[in-house]
Amino acid sequence: MIGEGAGVLVLETLAHGRKRQAEPLAVIKGFGMTSDGYNVALPDPNGKWAAAAIEGALKDAELNRVKGSPFNACMMTLGQESRPDHFSFHFI
Repeated sequence: MIGEGAGVLVLETLAHGRKRQAEPLAVIKGFGMTSDGYNVALPDPNGKWAAAAIEGALKDAELNRVKGSPFNACMMTLGQESRPDHFSFHFI
């Protein structure tokens, strides 16, 4: 079955949430981004730029890499799209 989906993620600052007396469900601690220019739709297959984005997010969050620590990432499961995500972990 072919289908489409959509989602919405609403973010607010911690200060704004506190004004509303809302309990945070999650906190974004760090952000990392790169633009490898490899392809319009696919990232560089060796994963080095994905790894650089992950490293940037860890640095921004002031976190150190810990071997064997749990890590969650989006890894697409369709053919070539999953390779860069997989290889990026070898750089980290």
